[in-house]
Amino acid sequence: VTRNGKLKRWRCNVCDFNASDVAVEGYIKIENKLVQELSDARAIPDDKLLEQVDVVTSRVGNQHWLAASLNFEVYDRCMREGGTGMTYSACLASLRVAEWILSRKLPAPPQRLTDHVAEMMFHTLHFVGERLSGIRDLRVCYLRAVDLLREFFETIDKRSLDRFKTFAGAAQNIRRRCGFCQKFLKENIMMKEGDISADDFHNETTICSRCATLSYCGLSCQMSDWKRHRHYCIPLDADFYSARVGRILVPA
Repeated sequence: VTRNGKLKRWRCNVCDFNASDVAVEGYIKIENKLVQELSDARAIPDDKLLEQVDVVTSRVGNQHWLAASLNFEVYDRCMREGGTGMTYSACLASLRVAEWILSRKLPAPPQRLTDHVAEMMFHTLHFVGERLSGIRDLRVCYLRAVDLLREFFETIDKRSLDRFKTFAGAAQNIRRRCGFCQKFLKENIMMKEGDISADDFHNETTICSRCATLSYCGLSCQMSDWKRHRHYCIPLDADFYSARVGRILVPA
């Protein structure tokens, strides 16, 4: 944290934290209290772990190391011997860990930790990928996860890029097909938000302007898919800590 002399404010070099001396003092008190309460994450019941993640992010932000620590605990509990195995909660925790590492813009972690995070990511992609045709529409979550993990592997763990190609290919296949009728889309006709007009109703490719992720061979297909997609559409600016993503992956 650096001091901005004249304004007497504190500004973080990594995140967007910017506050007065009084606010920083209050922040430190909250942080210390949370550290004491969560000093032994193993004592937190399984069904309360994700709730504690929400508590931490609401009080000190999702870029705090406590949030990452709890998400690691969620995943590790599921995957350790005697655990439940891969779950939607573990998927959500894994994606949040990758997002946390990238958002902090820190030096590359030790290789052992990098390998552990890479395995978390591959388990997540495999788990969600196997459930794309289920009752829940997880396509947007899957595509966002692929984009996030591509950045993770290109930035931090290039050794895993070859292994990642299978999932990247599956994502490309989703993007090349209409989100409703599954027909292949016309090449190089990807419309941007605000470009849809009445003339495009039957003969032009359209894209959901909210998530900017799923494309359609026309407005007819897009409107037909909206009845389902609206419940699983994730706004373009939403991260994996958003309540929307939480409800989609881990519904109450």
